[in-house]
Amino acid sequence: DDFEDTSQLDWEITDGNRSNLTFSDESAQGSHSLFFEDSSNRIIIKKSLGEVNQPQFLSYWFKYQSQNDNNFRVSLHDKNDNKLIEIREYNQTVHYKNERTPGVLNNPIADINQNKWYQIELSNIDFESGTLDISAKDAGGDTIGSTSEIPFWDEVKNVDDVRIVNSLAARSGGPGFADPLWIDHIIRR
Repeated sequence: DDFEDTSQLDWEITDGNRSNLTFSDESAQGSHSLFFEDSSNRIIIKKSLGEVNQPQFLSYWFKYQSQNDNNFRVSLHDKNDNKLIEIREYNQTVHYKNERTPGVLNNPIADINQNKWYQIELSNIDFESGTLDISAKDAGGDTIGSTSEIPFWDEVKNVDDVRIVNSLAARSGGPGFADPLWIDHIIRR
């Protein structure tokens, strides 16, 4: 999804309001990106990948702005809501989370800065071994961090959907408060 068709959003909004999602002319690729506005609502969107889907590669671009550690997350799930992996920003670092434990685990991939574009690549997704590789690249295409052979969070044989959560629980003590976030050029193959 390159978000170039600004007449429609082909993602299901499972939490939050459509009014807090717009298309921005700031983009990593092309002319537009999806923009999550600063809001008091948590926003969760998901996109189904269709029947029996075993992608070997997924990438997306993002840029964020937050005074409160935006804590946005991108995750892959099967139809039973089992999670393959979760990538999240926390404390100006991209982390991966692959276990069911509270909080952000200390699994950093790369340090990042606000108001700059970055690309996350999930590659070598192997449904037999249950592992994948993760890398983070800057806008110039240089790898700024990577890790390999990360075990899946749950045993997953297919990926049914991709989810993006934009929320910071700490500001209110509960889910809510989406900070400015741009998402662009999501590729799966």
